[in-house]
Amino acid sequence: MIKVHCLVSCFCEIIKRRAGGRADHRPFYFGVWDSDFDVTEEGRITYYSARTDHDHFVDWYRAFFGVGIREWYDFTRNAEHNWQLLLNLLDNKTEDQYVVVQIDMSMLPERENKFAAKPFPHFLMLSKTDNEDEWFMFDPDFRWEGNLPKERIKEAFLHNEYGGGYVIDAGRIENPSPDVIAGLYEATMRKDENELVSRLRDIVVSMAEGRGGRTLDTLLSAVQQLNILVIRKYSYDYALMFFRDRLGLSEDNYERWCQEIRDLVQAFHTVQYMCVKLSMTKDLALLPDILGHLDRADAIEFSIKSEIDRQYRMWKQAELAPGERIRTVVGQA
Repeated sequence: MIKVHCLVSCFCEIIKRRAGGRADHRPFYFGVWDSDFDVTEEGRITYYSARTDHDHFVDWYRAFFGVGIREWYDFTRNAEHNWQLLLNLLDNKTEDQYVVVQIDMSMLPERENKFAAKPFPHFLMLSKTDNEDEWFMFDPDFRWEGNLPKERIKEAFLHNEYGGGYVIDAGRIENPSPDVIAGLYEATMRKDENELVSRLRDIVVSMAEGRGGRTLDTLLSAVQQLNILVIRKYSYDYALMFFRDRLGLSEDNYERWCQEIRDLVQAFHTVQYMCVKLSMTKDLALLPDILGHLDRADAIEFSIKSEIDRQYRMWKQAELAPGERIRTVVGQA
């Protein structure tokens, strides 16, 4: 599984493990490439904030696979109360249920944190073991599973300033129908906008020009989490895999566009590196190169979207009868 988005990775890993190939999880990644992020008033890009909302993923997950899912975390209560809720869930969960929990990964230095983020809110799954002092942690996004001391997990849970969690009943899983897949695609594909590029361009220029009290001193922190957001672009790979297999497209075509995805990610990494350099040196001669790399990222991403949309139209024509209405499944009573 490609590392893309921690919550979506949890959701999809459950489908992979429980459906036994009967349900295709790959189209659930549609739109993750443009999923929400936040920009603070100071111009700092952040992958997570108090305003982050996962209702989109939850509603579509239910519509896609027919699973039971509910949010168990109570945001009106404190962390200790929610810890008690978690204990109760783990004590009483069935074999068909999975408990998804958000913790602060920066509190677990024994676990990988290559992003060096602090705080580092991150979704994963937990269950009890025969040893009451150890819990089993399953982290699909980092492809890690193993036992950790319960008290260490508790510390990472209680010190997470955001919180969150879901319980999923995977006793019944449906294969997503073509109209539901098409509905998600149509709802999330932004063919005329690459928001991450646009926001980055605005942030860099505003700090270089000193607009709105912004300065180059804050550019380093502004792009610090860019490497976390950029991995979401690998969700394009899932779309390419899905359409390749459904349409019988060539492996060469698939590999060509995978290289474009890698080039896109590298363009963002280059922008991040150059922004750090600009922030530290205050050398405005770097600005044209930064904007040039952003323009390149923009062009690459538009070309990837155009190709995926071409494949989607071919798939839609093959899977949906002419004139068939795409059913709106999210938000209905």
